[in-house]
Amino acid sequence: MCGIFSIINSKPRKFDYTTFCVLGVNNDSRGGDSCGVFIDGLWEVGVDKKKEFRDFFKESSVLNRIKGKNVSIALGHCRKASVGGVSDKTAQPVVLTDKAGNAKFVMIHNGTIHNYEELAKKYIPKIDIKGLTDSQVMARIFYYKGYDCLSEYNGGSVFLIVDYRQPEPRILIFRGASKKYSTSTTIEEERPFYFIQNKNEFVCSSIDKYLEVLRPDDEVFTVEDNVLIQVLPGDIVNVKSYDRSNCQQSKVVNYTTSNSYGTVWQGNQGGSTYGGTYYQGGGYRGGAGVGHTTPAVGSEFNRGGTSTGSSIDRVTSIGPKFLRPDKTTNIYFTDKAKTIPAHGQLSINDFGRMYTGEAAKEESSHTVKEIWFFNGIALLDVEYFRFLEFALKKSKMSKEEFMTKYQNLIRFVSLDKLYSMNGSFHLATGFSSHRPFTGEFQMIGDSFVSEFKDGQTSCYRNIKNYDHPLDLLGTKGISVTKLYKRCKSLMK
Repeated sequence: MCGIFSIINSKPRKFDYTTFCVLGVNNDSRGGDSCGVFIDGLWEVGVDKKKEFRDFFKESSVLNRIKGKNVSIALGHCRKASVGGVSDKTAQPVVLTDKAGNAKFVMIHNGTIHNYEELAKKYIPKIDIKGLTDSQVMARIFYYKGYDCLSEYNGGSVFLIVDYRQPEPRILIFRGASKKYSTSTTIEEERPFYFIQNKNEFVCSSIDKYLEVLRPDDEVFTVEDNVLIQVLPGDIVNVKSYDRSNCQQSKVVNYTTSNSYGTVWQGNQGGSTYGGTYYQGGGYRGGAGVGHTTPAVGSEFNRGGTSTGSSIDRVTSIGPKFLRPDKTTNIYFTDKAKTIPAHGQLSINDFGRMYTGEAAKEESSHTVKEIWFFNGIALLDVEYFRFLEFALKKSKMSKEEFMTKYQNLIRFVSLDKLYSMNGSFHLATGFSSHRPFTGEFQMIGDSFVSEFKDGQTSCYRNIKNYDHPLDLLGTKGISVTKLYKRCKSLMK
């Protein structure tokens, strides 16, 4: 593991030396082999007696030179070596320069890429990678070939990138999530990453506690898994999602074993236990919520599970599952990777926990309500679910085409009535009418209330002890008959 931390100002302003150095010393707990900084085109690394940030920052020529001056971008890294030796050549940040020595591409990386050599052969075969770390190889792949390899690497990663090849530096972030082992059944976040953002700055760290102390008036969030994100002044936007369902965090090791009958088995490295923590809520938010883990493989406590053959496949998830809200689309998912939209009838409590069976619902100390979902959208009533299923079938459209063409109508019969259009959140006020939304809104299972003004999110508020109103903004009373008549042309 490594620690990364940064301060990115919306426009140049006085360098916050204290915040930067406190975050650096805090991240020493994740490093210990080397450290380094990059600040507006100047960079420096520390090794040997200055390998920890607490020993490095006092004598850093870059930090002393920058102190008191206006700064736009300041990146910091504390390295725990996993690939490559420990020297000034393997320390981070990774900086790629032009012939004149000017920084053109800068990256800090927390994680380990196990198959970086294979990726190098595929994407940058003409570049000699001998002596380079996995991070240095990935930076070169990004620089020359783009980001498609984000769906192919095995290992764990958070990347923070500053690309200077355009008039304004482009700041990108990616945090991966993948299976722990090839035999795992759940997707897990690969490395931690937290940030606060306001109109003046974006401050991030691999550790959240000091962010809360240094910026007590700002909420701490985390980024969405497997999405390349761009940092803009006062905002972050999704650039592209990457499918990492075929990737794993552990190193693949081929092996062969023989059983007592002389049968030879082949496979790759797995694990003795199956992890997997279920987090309440999701999207851009901090805090782990309520966590539950799964038992060891072959455990006698495999109640409620189904054996699928060999003992290595006998895995049972007895922890509760939660809806996964996506704030950017206002859609709910039933898996952590946010690839399976909620669809059909689900039993949900105030905190977004999904229940199966009457006994489980009766044991809940919170209100449990039956909610019907259509492709991730929570609906007012089962009749609307039946109508939309019927309308989709009659339309002969693909689900994506149907959802796009009739977005306002579908949202009008939903619980919350809100949807994003051209970067602004709108409230469906009729079958085809809508207006920019102003007010407060809280998704099911999310402990943050979003405040909107004229369709734009103004801020988030954390509610530590809340009783979520499961009916959200919706009110019943929409006539299915009127809805049918309104969409009569759809039924032809």
